[in-house]
Amino acid sequence: MRTPKLGSKSAPRLSVDVLIVGSGITGALVAYELTKAGATVAITDSRRPATGSTPASTALLQYEIDTPLRTLTQRLGKKHADAAYLASLGALAELQTLGRELGNSIDLVSRRSLHLAVKPSDVRTFRGEVASRSKLGIPVSLLSRVQLRSRFGIDRPGAILSERALEVNPLKLTFQLLQAAKSRGAVVLPRNRVDLSSLVEKARPFQIALRSGTRVTAKHVVIAAGYETPEEFGEIAKLTELRSTFALATMPVRTNLWPEHVLLWDAGDPYFYARTTADRRILVGGEDEPYSTASARDARIVAKSRILMETLRQLFPKLKPRIAFRWAGTFAQTKDGLPYIGQHHQWPGVHFALGYGGNGITFSLIAARIIAASAAGRTHPSAKLFRFDR
Repeated sequence: MRTPKLGSKSAPRLSVDVLIVGSGITGALVAYELTKAGATVAITDSRRPATGSTPASTALLQYEIDTPLRTLTQRLGKKHADAAYLASLGALAELQTLGRELGNSIDLVSRRSLHLAVKPSDVRTFRGEVASRSKLGIPVSLLSRVQLRSRFGIDRPGAILSERALEVNPLKLTFQLLQAAKSRGAVVLPRNRVDLSSLVEKARPFQIALRSGTRVTAKHVVIAAGYETPEEFGEIAKLTELRSTFALATMPVRTNLWPEHVLLWDAGDPYFYARTTADRRILVGGEDEPYSTASARDARIVAKSRILMETLRQLFPKLKPRIAFRWAGTFAQTKDGLPYIGQHHQWPGVHFALGYGGNGITFSLIAARIIAASAAGRTHPSAKLFRFDR
């Protein structure tokens, strides 16, 4: 394994195969995959590692994309929609393999998930969705109100029960990935802003100046800066919409939690979701709305947490949880619910890992695999599904 080399302290220089901008979960996954493939890597960020959106994630890992399969089929065609869903499902199995590689110290647990109907008409929609997924071999079933109440103690018109889902501790996952990448020679640079103006230049390799004075020579650059990416790349901003999301964690619950600790999310708009944790807390989130400013978003935390808690109590009247922590985050979404992964024609040699939507961690693993293949001169089978010109 080659190790990146720094120059003199007076004018430090660093030469690597890949510079990753972003040290959250996405950047960590990309670094892990690249170093596993033998690439030399440096990681830079204006924040400390595993901050930004990463600690705001409630980490319900599901194959379901924000856009239902039937709707995605209407927008992109059956072949594209089917492949996107199967890629997302496959990513769950890959995450389980990753967990074993990391020693399963990331609170990664296999779960089922329930997509709850809010109104009776949702059940009709669910019926068609279950049929479409079943034809792909995805293990999924439709539960009636009676079945839902009998098995899970939840009184809703019906639900889609998915057999494949995961939960994870996003901070533990990120730090374990970064540590593994560092053990293979990756360099995590001190907090720094990057001058990205040079990325439009045609000369290769890239010569990138950090605000600290360090100059990095890199054959490839990966942008894994999450929702902050549109601030630097105007063309990306045109493709996305920023959303504010809200979440809370309860105090540990001493009474029995719901059966099977199944992951919950509903068909509301805005929607609600919940899961349990290893220390018997309940993580609750949702109530998304258009993003304006960080201060306006944060001013809504208390009011939004009350709404989320009321929905939780309606689902489980016998539970008496108390809020321990509450917070807000920002994410970006796309028109079709799929991420943008790969190179944009305006910035050749720059790889974007933009796992936008509700499947951020799942999409980020897919992005890591696609980018690792591209940096090695290969094309990943899923690359065409998430490219900018799809």
